[in-house]
Amino acid sequence: MRRNRLLRTSNFRLTVLYVGLFGASVCVILLVTYWAIAGLLAQQLEADIKLDLHDLQEEYRLGGLPRLQKTLEGRLHSRDHADYYLLQTRAGRRIAGNLPVMPPVRAWQNLPPPAGGSPGAEHAYIRAHGVVLSPDGLFLLVGHDAHRLREVRALILDAFAWSLAATVILGVLGGIVMSAGMLRRIDAINRTSAQIMQGDLTRRIPLSGNDDEFDRLSENLNAMLDRIAALMQGLHQVSNDIAHDLRTPLMAIKAAIGVVL
Repeated sequence: MRRNRLLRTSNFRLTVLYVGLFGASVCVILLVTYWAIAGLLAQQLEADIKLDLHDLQEEYRLGGLPRLQKTLEGRLHSRDHADYYLLQTRAGRRIAGNLPVMPPVRAWQNLPPPAGGSPGAEHAYIRAHGVVLSPDGLFLLVGHDAHRLREVRALILDAFAWSLAATVILGVLGGIVMSAGMLRRIDAINRTSAQIMQGDLTRRIPLSGNDDEFDRLSENLNAMLDRIAALMQGLHQVSNDIAHDLRTPLMAIKAAIGVVL
């Protein structure tokens, strides 16, 4: 029953409203932050691919196909397959690399990881870009594993979800605590009012000492009760005076009636 009273208080409803508005604001801020960070990570990944692609084009310019092929084979043997390469002819014959042959697309694309890739690759993709190196259709594609990018995005989303959940939980708990405090003050006023209505005019509403709006309301109510008590005391005194003043005439009238009878 008390829990239902807490949930029905205007203070709790106002808290829920503010928690909802604050939660919506937090969601907007977190989403903007997420897209900013995710966009920055994606740009960094693409910048690394462009740099890698530029270095390989420079290798081809300096040493032709043999030097480029040797460079690609050296990279594939020295790295942990976080990078992917494909060097193929116009006819679709792979010269070097760890990606299957594909149509020569000279644009950004997301590719599925090849079979036997790194752990967790089934949930990742390869961000890749390709260029045509020579007039005879020699095609080079460079790709980087986006698994780490997905992990960072998932980590950011998890952190945002926990932050939002903590905000809502703390806001609701704060609303319950504030509502309970306000309800105690209201109950004290109601108890005192009930005792006064039962005839105990000496009762006064207790003050918390915080000098808040409830204390000021209680002070005004107590001042009103003091005024009512003073008026009641004055009325009682007037009644006693009237009774005392009427006592002698009434005694005389009673004596006269006794003589007549």
